[in-house]
Amino acid sequence: DDDSTRWGMRRGARAAGETRPPETPLEKARGEAIRDPLRRLEILYDLADKIRSILDINRLIDEIGIILREVLSPDTLVVMLRDEDTGRLRPRVLHSSAEKTEEISISRSIVDQCIDERLALLVSDAAQDERFSASESIVAHQICSAICAPMIHQGDVLGVIYADNKSSYMPYQEDELELVTGIVNQAATALVNARLHEKSIQQKRLEREMEIARSIQKNLIPRHSPNITHFDIWGKSSPAAQVGGDYFDYIPRGDNELTLAVADVSGKGVPAALLMAIMRASLRIFAENPTNTVSDIMRQLNRSICRDATDNMFVSSVVGILNTETREFTYSNAGHSYPMLFHANGQRIDLAEGGIFLGLVEESEYQVATVKLPPGSVLFFYTDGLTDMINTHEELYGSQRSIEFLKEHLTLSAREIVEGLFAEVKTFRGSAKQFDDFTFIAVKSV
Repeated sequence: DDDSTRWGMRRGARAAGETRPPETPLEKARGEAIRDPLRRLEILYDLADKIRSILDINRLIDEIGIILREVLSPDTLVVMLRDEDTGRLRPRVLHSSAEKTEEISISRSIVDQCIDERLALLVSDAAQDERFSASESIVAHQICSAICAPMIHQGDVLGVIYADNKSSYMPYQEDELELVTGIVNQAATALVNARLHEKSIQQKRLEREMEIARSIQKNLIPRHSPNITHFDIWGKSSPAAQVGGDYFDYIPRGDNELTLAVADVSGKGVPAALLMAIMRASLRIFAENPTNTVSDIMRQLNRSICRDATDNMFVSSVVGILNTETREFTYSNAGHSYPMLFHANGQRIDLAEGGIFLGLVEESEYQVATVKLPPGSVLFFYTDGLTDMINTHEELYGSQRSIEFLKEHLTLSAREIVEGLFAEVKTFRGSAKQFDDFTFIAVKSV
């Protein structure tokens, strides 16, 4: 009927056809024991001792179910836990003495009132109880008495224990209610401890997996600077989380060409890291083909990312080919922070030619441009984690600070420039949290 909640039997049910026999002398003795306050206290101490060290939720609920069956001798027993994700109550222990064991039904009226009032309910004579006189399930299932008690921790209902009895020999009374109330109070505390333990294990497992992912990602960016004539190059990246979406690379092309790339995948964490890995693999395939121009590389890379990126993910990037003999750098900028070319006299040129972000429109075209890197000049690439850096005073690092730093240190090596700016940014940030990945590459013409 509409007032019943049913589940398929999972465990703890009597065999089909097995009905509950009349009350035995042992059951009478058990009932008399429950009437004894000292015996109830002994049961609660025994429960506390058994569940104190149980940190597995299934074992914990099973143990509570065993004790409830022993002290209540119910015809129907259901222990339900609230799913932390959906908020729905789900049965974790089922017991029934009904002949038909394919499913089990309980009175939803009793359970709903128990949850609404956040109080344990006792129904000693269901047929005469005015609170549930309209409940069809109580009549249909011939419920004589029932107890329903919520497991509550800090105001939250973690679950519900429901037990009913169809026998009129020994209906549940205040003594059983007091005992069940004590049991659910202990059960709530033990359940919270078990869930905290489970989350701790999951967190440690996640941390181990993320550390492995971080190690893998570190291997996806260059470990060493390229050894090429006329140029000194150094790059460094700092992810905001254990893994990030920033990427840079140096990819040789023939005897006197080197592909340089820097990219920033939208978002942070694992999704960004995965798309970064996809981009790296694609870029290396396209860049290592000596017949591909910068325009070809960008067009093919954009199509690849459009196919592989999930909704609302894109990549900003600068990709260019450095000719070490002519000292020319031919590049295209796909929505990325403008790389800055500083001449030895401090004059700055921003590398802005290109197109829109990669991964947005599959048939996008990307314009290219060429700049000359004379001796003494420095080409500096970065991601927006640099300019968007915020300190404890909520001040933005911005672009002007990096421009001034670079102008003042053009005579240093590429490594000294990058490491020096890293140190300055770290000092600026202080104890403030790093919210975004940031990456630098310095290319010095010598």
